[in-house]
Amino acid sequence: MQRKDPKPLGEIISDWLSESPEVDQGLLELKALQYLRTRFYPLRRQIRELSISDHTLQMRITSASLRQEIRLTQQQLIEQINAQLQYDLIDEIIIR
Repeated sequence: MQRKDPKPLGEIISDWLSESPEVDQGLLELKALQYLRTRFYPLRRQIRELSISDHTLQMRITSASLRQEIRLTQQQLIEQINAQLQYDLIDEIIIR
């Protein structure tokens, strides 16, 4: 069997992701969570939960002062996450 028109692996994956938007969305969510875990690594003991669903980042934080600080800077955090991903993934942050 002879192959016709071989493609680079990156192009094949890109085509597959464009055909499967739910997979692409899941990968973006994983990248965002990885970025947040890296960014908040020094505060990891105070952050109990990070999750993303329906363009909403949900955070469970044990420290009241950290909760307040994130509330005050949440728009900046949303912009930083979206800039890191080069995609508008997060629209809202819910802090508990």
